[in-house]
Amino acid sequence: MKKFSLIVGIFIVMLFTSFNVKAGYYYSYWGTPIDSVDPYTHVKTITPPEIDVEIGELTDMYVHNDNIYLLDGKLNKIVILDENYKFVKQFPENLEMDPVKMNGPKGIFVRDELDKSGELRTYIYVADTGNGRVLRIKDNWLYKEFKTPDELIFQGEEAVDYKPEKIVVNNTGKMYIIATGVYEGILELDPDGTFSRFVGTNKVAINIIDRFWMMFMSKEQRDKINLYLPTTFLNFHVDEDGFLYTVTQTSDGSGNDMIKRINTKGVDVLSRTGYFFPKGEVSYTWWDNGDVPTGPSLLLDITANDYGLYSVVDVNRGRIFTYDFDGNLLYIFGGNGKQVGKFSNATTIQYVHDNLLVMDSTNNTISVFEPTKFGELVNEATRLYYEGDYEESAEVWEKTLKYNTNYYLAYRGIARTQYIKGDYKASMENFKLANDKTNYSLAYKEYRNEQLKKYFPIIVVLMFSSVGYLLYKSIKDNIREAKETGRDD
Repeated sequence: MKKFSLIVGIFIVMLFTSFNVKAGYYYSYWGTPIDSVDPYTHVKTITPPEIDVEIGELTDMYVHNDNIYLLDGKLNKIVILDENYKFVKQFPENLEMDPVKMNGPKGIFVRDELDKSGELRTYIYVADTGNGRVLRIKDNWLYKEFKTPDELIFQGEEAVDYKPEKIVVNNTGKMYIIATGVYEGILELDPDGTFSRFVGTNKVAINIIDRFWMMFMSKEQRDKINLYLPTTFLNFHVDEDGFLYTVTQTSDGSGNDMIKRINTKGVDVLSRTGYFFPKGEVSYTWWDNGDVPTGPSLLLDITANDYGLYSVVDVNRGRIFTYDFDGNLLYIFGGNGKQVGKFSNATTIQYVHDNLLVMDSTNNTISVFEPTKFGELVNEATRLYYEGDYEESAEVWEKTLKYNTNYYLAYRGIARTQYIKGDYKASMENFKLANDKTNYSLAYKEYRNEQLKKYFPIIVVLMFSSVGYLLYKSIKDNIREAKETGRDD
């Protein structure tokens, strides 16, 4: 009977290991991939037949009050699902009686606003790309349109055609728009649609090869270098405090500037204190062997939650990268493929509480992912630290080590709490396990100062005692010598 129980037990462990613990990965201090427990697991794929709605081509998605707003850029309509992913309604209800007639819209944003009567209403903002306008649609489907902003680049013989692609709106009602062919930055419009300014202009980056050849160019040739244009923004997210989280293509090949957090002054204030700059994949191949995607990540969308976590989607490999408020890479999951939970063209990502929704524009599907127990613990430890509950955060980090003893961020999280509490010696040990040399040095400096303060009085007493003893011995020797030689001076 005991033997039978043992065999059953081993079978259960094997079953658990094979199916419930999926290997994800993250990066070591040296930039090499390390196997890890999967932080998120796929739970559902929402398809057009499942919600019984015809979809042409999904171009954007936004989550508001747990409702999911899908933008169909081919059939020019908005589809709304509830928190259980069930169809609620669509706009327009009848395409043949469409009062708005969108044309290839690419961006959607939703927020609650007070209307003129003081009632809180839901407004849908749409970047109606083909019609060159932004729509502000009320929940009763009455709408207002904002046409081409009164800005110089949209005027004159060399005017840029106004084609808004993505839109977000902050708590003051200011609209931020990414538009095709606009390299000056993100358009900021006042609530009435008046152009205010450009925000967060990307810098022009010239690669090292062009810099080398510039040394041999004439002035006329160098003037042509001015035709180099900065990279444009690809997508963005606005948080409750008005910060814009943005993604762009890399400007210099390093990828270090692909993710930004832009404040109201237009300054990038993203914290980058992790071992690597937030940029998706850390190591990758440039050699095309036909099977493995090459080059850096191509980040197409970004989303952030209310305790500083932000996730980006890499369309190149279909992977999701999540960072904390300090820029530490917490975990990676996902991938391209035909299996359940994989993608063909992952373009949009959104948080629903701690769950993540990923939209696939080729398959017109929405994949729903929820945290595993490991992912839950990592998110909880990060949230507690963000909210200032350091002691509780350290306890949760301890629990993550039961799932992954090599998870260096847990050691770092524990060490940071120990440092704050003044336990510098213990924090040194954990910073060492986390390969965090910078914070180890800070902890060592504090520990050294602490030891000096502790033993300084003893050292002073010993020093004075030694000096006193030497002085006493010297005087005594002199007296003895004087007596022996008969000198009394």
